[in-house]
Amino acid sequence: MENTDKRNKVVQTISVLVVVVLFYIALWVLRREIRTSHYDDVVHYLRQMPAEQFLLAFLATMASYFALTFYDVLGFRHIKKPIEYPKIALTSFTSYAFSHNMGAALITGGGIRYRFYSAWGLSAVETANVLIVCGSTYWVGFFTMGSLFFFLNPPTLPDSIHIPFQSVTPVGLLCSLIIVTYLLFSVFLRGNLQVFKWKFPMPSLSIVLGQMLVGCTDWMFSGGALYLLLPDSSVSYFSFLAIYLLAQFVGFISQVPGGLGVLETVVVVLLSPALPASDVLGALLAFRFIYYLIPFVLGLFTFSTFEIIRNKEGFKRALQILNRWAPDFLPHVYGGLVFLSGGMLLLSNVSPEVNRRVLWLNEFLPLPFLEGAHFLTALVGGWLLVLGRGIQQRLGSAYVTVLALLGLGVLGCFFKGFAYREALLLLILFVAMLFSRAYFPRKGSIFQQRYPVGWVALILFVWLGSIWIGVVNYRYETLSMDLWTTFDIVEDAARYLRSSFGVTLTLLVFSIISLISPTQPETDFPNIDELDKAQEALKHSNKSYAGLALLGDKALLFNKKRDAFLMYAIEGKSWIVLGDPVGHEKDREDLTLRFRDLCRKKNALPVFFQVDQNHFEAYLNLGLTALKIAEEARVNLKSLKLEGLSADLKNTYQRFHEKEDYQFDVIPSVGVTAHLRELRDVSESWLSHHKTREKGFSTGFFRNSYLKRGSVAVVRKEGKLVAFANLLPSHGKTEMAVDLLRTAGEEPKFLEDYLLLEVLFWAQKKDFHWFNLGSAGLLDMEESPLAPFEASLLEILSPYGRAHHLTEIRKEKDRFNPEWMACYLAYSVNLSLEDALNNIASLISRGNRAGLKK
Repeated sequence: MENTDKRNKVVQTISVLVVVVLFYIALWVLRREIRTSHYDDVVHYLRQMPAEQFLLAFLATMASYFALTFYDVLGFRHIKKPIEYPKIALTSFTSYAFSHNMGAALITGGGIRYRFYSAWGLSAVETANVLIVCGSTYWVGFFTMGSLFFFLNPPTLPDSIHIPFQSVTPVGLLCSLIIVTYLLFSVFLRGNLQVFKWKFPMPSLSIVLGQMLVGCTDWMFSGGALYLLLPDSSVSYFSFLAIYLLAQFVGFISQVPGGLGVLETVVVVLLSPALPASDVLGALLAFRFIYYLIPFVLGLFTFSTFEIIRNKEGFKRALQILNRWAPDFLPHVYGGLVFLSGGMLLLSNVSPEVNRRVLWLNEFLPLPFLEGAHFLTALVGGWLLVLGRGIQQRLGSAYVTVLALLGLGVLGCFFKGFAYREALLLLILFVAMLFSRAYFPRKGSIFQQRYPVGWVALILFVWLGSIWIGVVNYRYETLSMDLWTTFDIVEDAARYLRSSFGVTLTLLVFSIISLISPTQPETDFPNIDELDKAQEALKHSNKSYAGLALLGDKALLFNKKRDAFLMYAIEGKSWIVLGDPVGHEKDREDLTLRFRDLCRKKNALPVFFQVDQNHFEAYLNLGLTALKIAEEARVNLKSLKLEGLSADLKNTYQRFHEKEDYQFDVIPSVGVTAHLRELRDVSESWLSHHKTREKGFSTGFFRNSYLKRGSVAVVRKEGKLVAFANLLPSHGKTEMAVDLLRTAGEEPKFLEDYLLLEVLFWAQKKDFHWFNLGSAGLLDMEESPLAPFEASLLEILSPYGRAHHLTEIRKEKDRFNPEWMACYLAYSVNLSLEDALNNIASLISRGNRAGLKK
């Protein structure tokens, strides 16, 4: 057995070495054949190739892959097992897309076929029989074509290849012998054909004839795809097919994946007497892209989609993780792509068009239409440059405008000179963004965004760079004033001048409007020094929620001594403060007045969210509207007893408390760093289990710097950390609360209750007076002005979607027998209640409300 393994390894090693040697021999021969050609010649041939030539080659490619699907159809007819054609076509296309590019068809194509067909009820034996018919159909088609074309018009082999014969006629004889023998077997042999120890069921004559027809059709279309890419010559289509068959055969026996290098070498060598080597090589490169690469990308996408659907749970979790992070990074990605698209259009418009395409378009479209499309595309490029910033900032107005511009850009690229490459890239971006509406929820004008120095520099670089490239491209043209009014189908320099002027004017107008428009402010997040100052100021607060200032996702407005502050964030024109100002009583009023004046200066509308019932009169004095929106549940720890809690809480506490494998502990702030990896694992598991992502503003999210600033309560199961909650204590032990309360996804749901109870009793032992459980909706919601906005309020009070109704939130907290204290919303009279609540909800969901599954 050991000797067999060694022998197999030696054979595999030798096989790989042989393939590598053949590959490099092919490259050496190819290099020798194209030694008189230059890279520029190949590129020139590709660039001047008409678009219709690519299109016809692509259609021939699709026809070839369509014929390949009938390989599998014949296989299913052979095993007499019906299956829907769409499933057969999907499997066939995917398997051949892989095997054509990667070689080893039995492994790649066979493996994919088994993967698909086994999911649709076929056994391994049935799949193997289908695979045999597919493989034999390929060779039946080859031998049929070879017996015809190697006889009818055999290609002459040049002396340079040094082989004993100068004609492939003997190969044609061999092909004829094989195909005739195969036909005779199908007529006279019934049952199985045994080859050594393997038995193969012999196909019927009708299937064999079908194999000949389908196989020949495939070969004719695949060869036709390459022939259509070649330049005009005296080489006929049928003469070329003989060359193509021989090249594919040599590529197959070399076992180089996809015949890469081998196919090219044979075709260049055999066509070099009739065609320039550079043109043939250019056609082969285009053929590789059209016949191999495009189907491979499509096949990869198809296979990935199939695997995702088949393995829903595993991929569902991966997608949940991606969904949590996508809203944070996708707008930045889209912003960069939009900017690059604008730069691409500008560069395209300052480069000479392919005259053949323009002349072809002019047969269908009038000259003013072509000129207008060229000018419009340049303007679209200029707008995309500046709107990339708005996309990055998740502006809904920028999103809609960019979609419209991308659509215009696609049409403009087609009509200005059939620039299908640029049009395809814009179309891909358009489709991707079309399904990403939820990532652009922010309101605001596209003219009111801040443009950092980096963005301005990039815009100037691309704009000036495009002008410079145009000057270089048209350096031999006389750029006179007459060109401005010159309209001619081949006058690219005139179009360059007009489009560059249009882009310059567009950028200038945009800059002027942006300068005179009030800048849309953004939340100025605090630095480490400001967070340290805020943590010191927390010593003057008797409210636990003040600890949320340490998240770093809210701006901090300090008093002069920097020992008091209020925290706020900006959403649209609303500047929303979380809670009352933090600090001494005298500082609160001063900070509130300063914030109101700041809002007036910035033309913003102030909103105070979740303010205390003892202070809401101060907001009325500012001319704000105050409305009771919720009630805060606070447990009196001085009188807390297990017996006073609900039955389910008592049972949960006793059940977990009695288990020796669950241990409760509180990690002080100095020790949190060492456990951050464990805490993050639990947090990720919790988010995946609840199918949500991190929120913010009035609730915490996992951030290392935030957790390290306070103590963390944990539960371990047999030494492994399975649950945690970060603690928010107030000054003077007035109040305690928890922010993040998370458990590993596989743990029972009651573990959260157990952890919360342990924290309650721990805080009681530490002599805290109150424990804050958070807010719940009003009892008389139906009679409240908030009734029409119950959904928004639910999103605000239950940001992680743990309740489906406001009453559920209250029932959860009532189990702890709390005391209820009113919470108020104070907002500007110029702001509607609906907008105020929607802006708060947008901040909590971190700008991604619509894209989340609650």
